Amino acid sequence: MYPAETAEHRWVGYVEAHDSSMLITDPKTVSAMLQRYGRMRSQALSRQDTTSLLERMRGAL
Repeated sequence: MYPAETAEHRWVGYVEAHDSSMLITDPKTVSAMLQRYGRMRSQALSRQDTTSLLERMRGAL
């Protein structure tokens, strides 16, 4: 999922999957995508915390 702002300050979204991809331009759909993206970013671990977690998981194997 890739949100992007155009030169005209309009937001669009791009979604890529195994066999297909889709450019999303409908403002209502793009808004929902941006909200979802924002929630994921706010809950994501920092780069350092992610590295630490992966190292702990690797050690647990």
